[in-house]
Amino acid sequence: MSGKRMAVATCLALAPLLVQCAGATEAQRQPMAPKSALQTKIDWALQDAAQRTQLDAARLRVTLAEAVTWPDAALGCPEPGREYAQALVSGYRIRIAAGSEMLEYHGSVRGQPFFCPASRIQPPATTDPRT
Repeated sequence: MSGKRMAVATCLALAPLLVQCAGATEAQRQPMAPKSALQTKIDWALQDAAQRTQLDAARLRVTLAEAVTWPDAALGCPEPGREYAQALVSGYRIRIAAGSEMLEYHGSVRGQPFFCPASRIQPPATTDPRT
């Protein structure tokens, strides 16, 4: 196999890990870091916030994104009249500024973020200092 064909074959085989394979400069061919689990959840929350507020995503600002431990299965957003399992739950909370409005999203490490109305927000049991 010629050097050029081998380079193309290698590029195609690694395409999921590379940016703009065909015609890319050497700098663009560097492997991309995988998106963190928290960043994926932030992206989802931003998308929901944009739909919820009808604001362009460029006008939204993440003011807080942290790993937390929720005190129970309500994940810091209990619904009135419901009972929740009393167990520590690893998760996260995300705050997004949308103009003068602040939106908060909660979730467990395995679940999608969900919007928590301000009237129901409760603090986590602990926060993870690594975030």
